[in-house]
Amino acid sequence: VKLIDNLSTTLFYSKVVEGTAVGGDETLGLGLTGAYINDVHLWGLWNTYEISEDALIDIYLLYLQSDVETAFTAATVAGANEFNTDGKIWTGGIRFKIDKFEFLGQKWDYSGEIAVQAGTVNLGGIPADDDGDMQNDLDIKDSFAFETEFGWSPELPWSPRWCVGMAWASGDDDAGDGNVNHFFEIFQDTKGRLGKADLFVGENIRCWYTTITFKPMDSEKLSAGLSFLRFNAFEEGDPFNVGGQNLAGSENNDVGDEYDVFLAYKVNENADLKLCWSYVEPEDMIHDSAAGLGNSPAHAMH
Repeated sequence: VKLIDNLSTTLFYSKVVEGTAVGGDETLGLGLTGAYINDVHLWGLWNTYEISEDALIDIYLLYLQSDVETAFTAATVAGANEFNTDGKIWTGGIRFKIDKFEFLGQKWDYSGEIAVQAGTVNLGGIPADDDGDMQNDLDIKDSFAFETEFGWSPELPWSPRWCVGMAWASGDDDAGDGNVNHFFEIFQDTKGRLGKADLFVGENIRCWYTTITFKPMDSEKLSAGLSFLRFNAFEEGDPFNVGGQNLAGSENNDVGDEYDVFLAYKVNENADLKLCWSYVEPEDMIHDSAAGLGNSPAHAMH
């Protein structure tokens, strides 16, 4: 609905997961044996205010209710996400985006988003507190995530755009203090948000990146680009995960570097064809990890 000019308000509900039995890795890829996952519900209130033709602000409030009945293990907790976590999670955030503005005679663009979380999660008593006692219904406290990106589009042949950005999501700094500082993603990232290899998501992560894109021969349909991303753990001792991956057992927070080369062809206004080559170089946290990703460099064409 539009309550006032330039302001759109959306109220929505979605059953993200239908209750189902899990016998192994075949359902949702959770790897829970003998578990039963109840319905996962998501409610949201989303407001978009159009400041101008090139700028907007989003303000949102989301509530996720997830119930899981299972015997948790340490490995399960290390891979905990929104689907195998018993929790009630509130997420509030604001996003600002401006597609173009002029400064010092140059064209720029900017986007920024920050979100905070509150609520409770129940991980079946894991992790234990500082006295070794099992913990339940942990309060989510000081949990946050933010992203920011600056772009520059110089007036040069092939219409180049260069951007730098960062994406951080908090991790848990003390597994036994009775609360959780880990930021939980409400649902999986869209393709290529934190690197086109899609190895990491916005949980307990620090990501710095830079990307350059251009249009070969100033083509209206063809575009290409290169990206570099560096990943670090926000908290190396977080008992949940690092960027959605189980990387327990390391005292290092250097996770890895990613390189992407991509090409896109615009078929029409509704369809694109994209080709990408991604290369990931693991760093100390992956090498030292007792579980999780392999420790060899990986590349993929997709």
